Amino acid sequence: MISVKDECTKIAPFIRQCRRGLDCRGPALFQQTRTGLNGREFEILKFRSMYVDAEKAGPQWASARDPRVTRIGRLLRILRLDELPQIINVIKGEMSFIGPRPERPVFVRELEKQIPFYDLRQLVRPGITGWAQVMYTYGASTDDALEKLQYDLYYIKNYSFLLDFAILLTTLPVFILGKGKWPKRINLRFSTTTYWFWNLASSADMMRP
Repeated sequence: MISVKDECTKIAPFIRQCRRGLDCRGPALFQQTRTGLNGREFEILKFRSMYVDAEKAGPQWASARDPRVTRIGRLLRILRLDELPQIINVIKGEMSFIGPRPERPVFVRELEKQIPFYDLRQLVRPGITGWAQVMYTYGASTDDALEKLQYDLYYIKNYSFLLDFAILLTTLPVFILGKGKWPKRINLRFSTTTYWFWNLASSADMMRP
């Protein structure tokens, strides 16, 4: 049986060599504490995409054009390859393929004080991809967190196989071409089509006797 952990370990040296040839140092695999199901903390796995001393000034929000991201890290993020090791977190039962993105405890405590019902995101396992990720832009502020929370709560309330399928369908172009690489009108059309498909499927399911 093929071990996902072994496969990620095989990829890590390749990522490390690419990184050395560019502008970053440090281990290829990166661990960071995140908040998961029922508020339990766990160590999320990623391929490193930022400089080693990226948070020497303390925890910071990540942004779409974050200057702390290395050149190879930017490519990994565009293709979402930096998230690949999180399959190990899924196997361990700490995450799901689909669900709200797990946030860092320091930000969770801050957002729970400012945003009502923010802790409801922890009613389900966090995911590698999710409704908020495919329907909203990169979040880097409290206002963005509030907006994404509405999508997360929508997902939790309407959880179903059809919704998961719609999310996977919308996630495909992210891995194929990288998020934001489609022309804007195509991005909008694709998201609208997926949303229409989900509403149509939901309506048909509700009318079923």
